[in-house]
Amino acid sequence: MQDFIESLSQEQLVNIIILLEDDKKKEAVGYITGNTPLDEVQALQVIEEIVREHDIVMKHESTGPRFSDDADDIDLVTPPLEIPNHPSLSAPTEAEITAQQLRENVPPRKIEKKIWIIATVAVILLILIWLIS
Repeated sequence: MQDFIESLSQEQLVNIIILLEDDKKKEAVGYITGNTPLDEVQALQVIEEIVREHDIVMKHESTGPRFSDDADDIDLVTPPLEIPNHPSLSAPTEAEITAQQLRENVPPRKIEKKIWIIATVAVILLILIWLIS
């Protein structure tokens, strides 16, 4: 499973994380199957691993939503494969570190909205000052 995540480019990983943050898991599966050589089952495994890594990070910070809150919403077209438990999955991996760095580098949508609102107010104030003078 870790090999699947490592086969993704950083841009693909960012796009998948953004879709997951927007609660668009079906779209994330479609993105993975459409833009990578992975099939649907492998895409779901990648999403499960990303969700697991996100939840590990969120447990340490204890703020924000968890992707796994609505993990049962995805309906499979094909039955999933049995995933064996590996003891090495509990150790922090390079992908977990990369996911945390990406999360820190990608600004939340709320900040983007605030920036647009402030810019709009500033433009309106400049127009009013220009009209008055």
